[in-house]
Amino acid sequence: MSDRRTQLLIAVSVNAVPIAGVLWFDWSLAALLLVYWVELGIDLAFAALRGLFAQRPSEATNDPLVLGAVQHKRGGVRIPGTRLSIQIANVPVVLFALPAFGGVWAFVGAAAIGGAGQAISGSPIDEAAAMTFLLGICGVFVGRGYETVSEYFLAGEYENASVQRALQSGIWPVVVVGTAMAFGGVAAASGLPPSVALAAAVGGKSLFDVADVYRDRLVAFDERDRIDLGFASEPDEWPTVETDLQPPVDRVRPARMPLLIDGVVRGLSVTAVWFIAGLGVLLGGVFVVTSGSVDGGVLVAQVVLLVLAVAASVGVLDRALRYLTMEYRVGRDVVGYDRLFGAPQWRVPGRKLAQDEVDRTLADRLCGTETVVVEHDGRELRLPHLDGESALEPNGPVTEGVPDEAT
Repeated sequence: MSDRRTQLLIAVSVNAVPIAGVLWFDWSLAALLLVYWVELGIDLAFAALRGLFAQRPSEATNDPLVLGAVQHKRGGVRIPGTRLSIQIANVPVVLFALPAFGGVWAFVGAAAIGGAGQAISGSPIDEAAAMTFLLGICGVFVGRGYETVSEYFLAGEYENASVQRALQSGIWPVVVVGTAMAFGGVAAASGLPPSVALAAAVGGKSLFDVADVYRDRLVAFDERDRIDLGFASEPDEWPTVETDLQPPVDRVRPARMPLLIDGVVRGLSVTAVWFIAGLGVLLGGVFVVTSGSVDGGVLVAQVVLLVLAVAASVGVLDRALRYLTMEYRVGRDVVGYDRLFGAPQWRVPGRKLAQDEVDRTLADRLCGTETVVVEHDGRELRLPHLDGESALEPNGPVTEGVPDEAT
């Protein structure tokens, strides 16, 4: 109850300053929307910060180049003097989501504040109201910072959050409140009474903040009635990885040359790359035929080669992040350990390795290596470009029906 009261107090105080500015300091609608817009940006920034430290695995189901290379990676960069660490698997998700929804945030600001600004003349905030405006922004920053430190970090909420759940706290306000703001700005620009636009912006913002405070009630409702609204679901936990292996233990690493070849092939196998290259060749040919000069064709060819080189480099980076720093510790079981991130990634029982499949890729055939494929923990593990057919043969007896060791 006390936590909810604190959250409600923060929500009321955050909304009180801009509303007071409209009622008592003669703020324009554009000034109110400007405060709300800056608040959405602060929310998005703190959501990105929370996303970096979320401890649960990523909930992404696709496996794109580079972004998918680390989504199953454990480990991170520890913050000195704390128990916190930036999770390496979360970094690509945040780097992708922040500019994407930052663009949405910028569009909302242009639609809302620009629309409201058409209905007024001069600056949206005069000098007399500037101090109140700055106090409102400071109040938003302090309030969101207090929530992040006290409820997310000190209370340990980051241990039960995935990067996607953490980002939602900043993304949903941009989508929901931003829509209400844009409606208010468009309404003002179309000539509707300012009270209509003001009610849309203030009402939508306040209702969203209060609903967020009582989110636990929605979770309880979801759990009790089993309607599956999505509020009661929790992200999966990382499986425990036991690293102790009975000697003798061999250490096997992927060969580098086939990794390089495989990366180039992977980067160039993206359909969009060849579509762009083919379109460039077609345009270059048309230019040469119509202009009678080969200079333009040469320039287009250079651009096409650059696109192919970038695609190949991205493929190599993808394979390097996935496999180059991996070390396979082979005993009775096999433990995959990432030397770059300093953390064990998985453990596969020896009996599963006895049923593995061998996939000889083009790089394997060229370099005389092999790629082992194992189904484990609901996903496919690829142990690529290993030297010798018995590189991952468990050291010790493997008996069918024997219970797995800790995985």
